[in-house]
Amino acid sequence: MPKEKPEYTSTPNAMPRVLGRRGIKDPGNLQSSSPLSRSSFSQDTCNPDTNNEQISYESTDDSEEMHQFNSDTEKNERKEWYISESVPNQSNSNNTKFGLIVVLMVICALLLKNLEFSSADKTSLDDLIKAGQQNFTKQDSNFWPSIKVNIREILELKRPRTILFIYETQSEFTVQKIINSISKIGVCHLTSCSKIPVTITGLSLSKPEFIKDYGKVINQFRENLTDSGVMVVKNIEAIPGVVAQAFHSICDDYNSVEKRALILLTMTMDAFPGTHSSLLDSVEEKLQKLWKDISLEGVFHPLFTRITSTILQVHSEEIAFSHL
Repeated sequence: MPKEKPEYTSTPNAMPRVLGRRGIKDPGNLQSSSPLSRSSFSQDTCNPDTNNEQISYESTDDSEEMHQFNSDTEKNERKEWYISESVPNQSNSNNTKFGLIVVLMVICALLLKNLEFSSADKTSLDDLIKAGQQNFTKQDSNFWPSIKVNIREILELKRPRTILFIYETQSEFTVQKIINSISKIGVCHLTSCSKIPVTITGLSLSKPEFIKDYGKVINQFRENLTDSGVMVVKNIEAIPGVVAQAFHSICDDYNSVEKRALILLTMTMDAFPGTHSSLLDSVEEKLQKLWKDISLEGVFHPLFTRITSTILQVHSEEIAFSHL
């Protein structure tokens, strides 16, 4: 029995290879480009007498159209990928620029605030010094200017300053008022007006633990001194000499415990000598007698130099200062 000739099917000789599928934008155009939807193509392929050249021609058109279709799809996918990648980058770039602008604005605001605060500090310092002169009229003419100079040197040089107030027993009330006034000025200009200065009595430093190790004095009050910027030590004559060595570091201008610090010391005298040089000699003589437990040359003299960089006499005021 002779072998039958295979029948033609509707499958084209050159079947286009579909690389991808895109979203349907125009169903009509897509349908017209489908090989199965063309009646003429179906008729030609089903007709065994159809010219092979015609079939090849039709198949070639389909391949070119499909190739163009795939090429457009790939371009669109690349475009969408580029947009999806570039948009976040642009967003991140905008966020970065916005963040930099905010940071710059904050820095400028802080600089302006600091300039205004610095200017206000200098003005208020002058005003407070004038107020002190008006409230305490019996003090020497250089008393309040010396206070102002010491505070400004702390601010400008960033070095501690020590002031020793010498007073007679009957002036104790006046000393308390003056120290309170200067302490308020100090904390407001060195740290914050809300801070409380460190206040120590000489008698409290005579504890055995401090006598055994005067470094404990530094460790105990260092943090509070840094926080407030002002330390008040009342009646240094009551401090044992071995413990007083702690103030060698606290009052050191160049290697101190706290650079921005105002140290206010008080000491009683039986009577004031006539001149400043004699006052300095009188203070040195008294402390030498009281601090015999430390060596004179190696310890006492360097310590005495630090605590007496500024010595001011306090005269008794007869007016009560309830507002100070």
